[in-house]
Amino acid sequence: MTDRPTIPTAERRRLSALEAVNEAVQLLLRAARWSDPLEEAMRRIAQAFGADHAFLFQNFSAADQNLHVTLRQAYHPPDLPLALEPHVLNDLDLAERGLTGWQASLASGKVVHGGPADFALAEAAFLQQAGIQAVALAPIFTGERWWGVFGLDRHTSAAAFSPHELELMQLISATLGLVIHWRETEHRLRQITSSLLDLVLQVDCEGIIHYASPSSCAQLGYAPDELQGRPVFELLHPDDLLNFQAVLSEMLQNGADRQLDHRLRAQTGDYLAVETSLSALLDQDGAVAGAVLASRNLSTRLETERELREARALAEALRDTTAALTGTLKLDEVLSRILDNVGRVVPSECANIMLIQPDGLAHIVRAVGYDRFGTTDYVMNVRYRVKEVANLEKMLRTRAPMAIPDVRGEASWITSEPLTWIRSYAAAPLRLHGEVIGFLNLDSATPNAYSLEHAERLQAFADQAAVAIQNARLYEDAHERARQQDLLNQITHLALATPDLNAMLTLVAQRLLQLFHAANVHVVLWESENTPYMVATAAAAPLSGGQHLDLSTMEPALEAVRRGEKLVIEDIRDSKWVPPPLAEWAGPASLAAVPLAADGRVIGGMMISQPEPHRFAPTELALVDQAASQVALAVSKVLLLEKVRRSAITDDVTGLYNRRGWNELGRREIKRARRFHRPLSCILMDLDHFKLINDSYGHHTGDEVLKAVGQVLQQGLREVDLLARWGGDEYVILLPENDLESGVAVAERLRHAVSANPYPTPYGDLALTASFGVADLTPDLDDLVDLVDAADRAMYVAKQSGRNRTAQR
Repeated sequence: MTDRPTIPTAERRRLSALEAVNEAVQLLLRAARWSDPLEEAMRRIAQAFGADHAFLFQNFSAADQNLHVTLRQAYHPPDLPLALEPHVLNDLDLAERGLTGWQASLASGKVVHGGPADFALAEAAFLQQAGIQAVALAPIFTGERWWGVFGLDRHTSAAAFSPHELELMQLISATLGLVIHWRETEHRLRQITSSLLDLVLQVDCEGIIHYASPSSCAQLGYAPDELQGRPVFELLHPDDLLNFQAVLSEMLQNGADRQLDHRLRAQTGDYLAVETSLSALLDQDGAVAGAVLASRNLSTRLETERELREARALAEALRDTTAALTGTLKLDEVLSRILDNVGRVVPSECANIMLIQPDGLAHIVRAVGYDRFGTTDYVMNVRYRVKEVANLEKMLRTRAPMAIPDVRGEASWITSEPLTWIRSYAAAPLRLHGEVIGFLNLDSATPNAYSLEHAERLQAFADQAAVAIQNARLYEDAHERARQQDLLNQITHLALATPDLNAMLTLVAQRLLQLFHAANVHVVLWESENTPYMVATAAAAPLSGGQHLDLSTMEPALEAVRRGEKLVIEDIRDSKWVPPPLAEWAGPASLAAVPLAADGRVIGGMMISQPEPHRFAPTELALVDQAASQVALAVSKVLLLEKVRRSAITDDVTGLYNRRGWNELGRREIKRARRFHRPLSCILMDLDHFKLINDSYGHHTGDEVLKAVGQVLQQGLREVDLLARWGGDEYVILLPENDLESGVAVAERLRHAVSANPYPTPYGDLALTASFGVADLTPDLDDLVDLVDAADRAMYVAKQSGRNRTAQR
């Protein structure tokens, strides 16, 4: 949910429409293919606008050289299908239908809107044939190409589309253009990303495939039943077979992870180059039972790298044959080169590049020459409302260059005290797709330095500059998306490479900090559904004052996230989710908090804060959602691995350590005691006459008794003591920092606790006793095995002496 103050009804409708647009964009961004959720996205937009239909047309050129459009997708309610026949919509010749007026407007980037009475005869007839009373059409551009048209119509109402709705139509079309451009041009990158971890095979110790991931089947072209039960060696290139067998055999013998490059044979007979990580698969006893082969598709990556090399070579060729300003795709360098080279076109004392922002304000992003007049800081900080500055408004309206030989003879010239030195002016609009995106301005302290001829020469240069700026923007956008995808991939890799949860969370938070260029990132996990506190927190960067955000003060927001809500707080100083003292302490900041959901439940939350109030754009929110999904997946994988590791060292009946887990930890304690010359004692306990319980009441009752006895023992021990079920009805305990005398005292206390507790069963309460043997670490005991054997012999003495007693070595 988004934190907002109370707003009027009309504005609420507008915000509702914006939210629908945001949801639709998120659907398109998150889908494997952007076209899959297109109908649902259009349904949401149509309903938010109160429209009857939503439709998406794509342009194509036919043999007659006319511009045709084809219907890519349409939404209509079940009771109101499209009035025109499918063959009309699938191949619509705009010129033949007399829709050239619409075509010209759309090609220049304008939104077409109105009813039959608002258009020419042919266009009105087309609307009447389709039964449309009001229509709004917005062009879609991908890069510099006019890709198609997005439209909404009303059949059951003649209400015109409002200015706010038309603004949103432009937003939707621009966003669709970006989505289409991104999803189509980044398709190969997504293929690499999707194949990084999905090409997975599980084999046994003989190399027989027992599991093949869906992506493995898809990329290799096999059905699942064609791979299962088949030797993996049959998929290998003959030249790779011996090396692969040797690596697999070595890994199965020592359990150590290995990695190698090789080729896998597809169903077609072609070979796929892959990089494979081999990891041992262990059974419950810890023995190697097979291997997991996680392969990364190198073919697509190598092909993409080749294409990138070719693209760079092409860019270098273009650089050599075009103006010097096209020699870089970095925006800062492009802006600098524009000003470095403008003097080759028109001699100039001072030059600046001014770009128009979405709010209609223009500001200078790069300037040269103004330092000689001491006005560089001034020009770089001033903002101009374009429509209120005569020379800028004229270029915006006419899209033509202009020159003022002497500004003192121009009544409309507006000057300010720092710029009174300017006497002559020339400028050209930066034109792109029929729109003005900014201006290239020249200023001179010499009267009559510039003429219209200078301005016209400047225009040719400005047109190249506009293309260079747009190319740099697109490149930086693509570079940013690649950076984002790389960081998202790293988050997934961390789940496999970092088994420790806290360490993994810290690394994930650092990646998220880079991903969002944020001031602070927190990843919070909850221990269980009923626990309101965080058990794992990772903070990536301090807020103001060098301190970290105290998450205990954020409980209202965290509880909302825990309920599955998404919070977008543009300014925490004006939010019900952040206590005023915290907002005052933290300074101006914005916050996006989203739930981390896995397997249908919320396991944690992700909080991203910015140093200043910030309005999150739809693309940013889509990235937040994508990152949250990746983080939730990473956390769930680590939790699953921890669960698997715990099950390998845990007794199924009592929940205590099993012999394997106890031995592993016990050997560490032996080494520590030896190294630091500290006492250590061991207790071995055996229940008296336990076999009678199993024989009389069954093994299920026996298991319940064993579990209850384990709980009694656990309650009587310290946190540092190691308790395990040794086997059958035997328990073993290791007591760090306890000598033989202390160990006997602990054993006696536990013996009384066991015998003092009645153990309820369906057959009545049972009274139990146990025999204890105690031994301590001495120079004659070499290792853990000797220590346990000594305690076992002492316990045998206790049994022989009448049971329900403690004996020592």
